[in-house]
Amino acid sequence: MSFEIIDNTFQVIVLAAMALIAFILAFRRSSRSCLILAFGYASFMMGTLYYLLHLIILGHGPQVFYVAECSWMASYFFFLSLEILYWEDLRPPFSPFALAAGVVFVRVVMRVQVFGPSPLMSGALALTFGTLAYLCFSALQKEKRLRPYEIALLFEMSLQILLFVASGFIRDYTRFSLYYAVDILLTLTLVSFLPRILQEEPMTYIENIFLCLALPMLLSLLFTSGSPRRFTLFVVLGMATCLLSAYVSSFFMGRHQCSAVTTAIEIAPVCEEILKLLPLLLYFLIFEPDSHKLTPAAIGIAVGFATFENVCYLTENGAGSFVFLLIRGMSAGALHLVCGILTGLALAYVFRRPWLTCTGTVGILGVCMVLHGIYNLLITADGFWQMVGYFFPSAIIVTLFAARLLHRGRHTVFH
Repeated sequence: MSFEIIDNTFQVIVLAAMALIAFILAFRRSSRSCLILAFGYASFMMGTLYYLLHLIILGHGPQVFYVAECSWMASYFFFLSLEILYWEDLRPPFSPFALAAGVVFVRVVMRVQVFGPSPLMSGALALTFGTLAYLCFSALQKEKRLRPYEIALLFEMSLQILLFVASGFIRDYTRFSLYYAVDILLTLTLVSFLPRILQEEPMTYIENIFLCLALPMLLSLLFTSGSPRRFTLFVVLGMATCLLSAYVSSFFMGRHQCSAVTTAIEIAPVCEEILKLLPLLLYFLIFEPDSHKLTPAAIGIAVGFATFENVCYLTENGAGSFVFLLIRGMSAGALHLVCGILTGLALAYVFRRPWLTCTGTVGILGVCMVLHGIYNLLITADGFWQMVGYFFPSAIIVTLFAARLLHRGRHTVFH
């Protein structure tokens, strides 16, 4: 597969996920900044999606008109709107230095012809970049420092220019090169816009918890390799999935005016199991791993999800009863682990049989949703049914472990 398709697919998936997260945060926090940023992400993603589909269907990039560039241009208008929002009740002070920075960006964009030889497209982008640079450096004069969002924005604009400079030296787009390194860095810089915008707004406990848990694990990736690194990464993805599912469930809870119990029984199982499945599907479709690697990946996601969920539950409800927390933590962890094991084993089986891929994936997703829904229904009840709910996931874990030992024993005897 051409690396150009891989690179653009990565950008589409990442920016689509960031647009979804930003939209959810916008409604959850009533944040205009997150809403504008969500439209910026969506616009950039749509431009790349058009370019990607052109590559896949026709075998080459667009050659006549600038459809993708129009969408990318729209995204920069949204990023400019974010900067204008900052100056909504203020007046940018005149700064010769800021004006000079804006002029430099205009001249560089026009010289490099970032969006192609069209004077209209290059001129529109040059004016947008110049205005952004002027506003950013005006903020530097006003506050004696650049805001984190402005630093990321200036870096992203520089990468956009560098990307088109690098494209002039590339002849083979099928293999990894400097061009793709810059494009991947540009995508990751766009991702950084959201946390930098959130820095300017109060964070909730759940987001702080995620950062505290995830950062040490991410740092450990620098000193590990192979299976340990892969498993740690999927644990972090599981925690991120738990955070995202909280946003999605809260959104539907408010949308349908549901109680917390109804949300736990009817909404959370669907949202959580779908979101836990998505990283696995992307892992398989992008990296095409051996089937035996899918189950450890699913278990890593389940462990991360359960760990983050238990920590958030402990933070919200306190640690008054150690016995109850132990039972609750073990049962929730066992449930997510059961769903992860079943999903990993099922996907490893169906992906080896193309005729089962679609139906098998949807089938195991439905099983996990119902299993999760039964668990939530039981633990929200009282008395006997609640105790059944707390212990039945552990019983399934014991059964699966016994089956694994039995299978290993039979396999050893056979050999």
